[in-house]
Amino acid sequence: MYIINITNVVPNQLQEKWISWIKKNYLKKYSNIKKISLIKVVEYLSSTDINYSLQYCFANKLEYDAFIKIGLPDFEKQTELHFGFNVTTFKSELKLICEV
Repeated sequence: MYIINITNVVPNQLQEKWISWIKKNYLKKYSNIKKISLIKVVEYLSSTDINYSLQYCFANKLEYDAFIKIGLPDFEKQTELHFGFNVTTFKSELKLICEV
């Protein structure tokens, strides 16, 4: 399984608005993806803002690459459109080795 993890650093004052946007608009747009998880990072020592992780799971490299090419730039564009440069995002590319 291939996973893209997008960490979002959301200022406290935008937290409710960002979560609402993710749930009501953005995640519906990509509901065809096998699995998407929205995770709140409970403890992140280097920031006073709230950190959220979006994890998109893909069965194969082809689906993963298609999302990287189209879906990821769309996410970045939509985030900037709705929140300007107030929400910082960065990605990690992961590959599941073992699941218990």
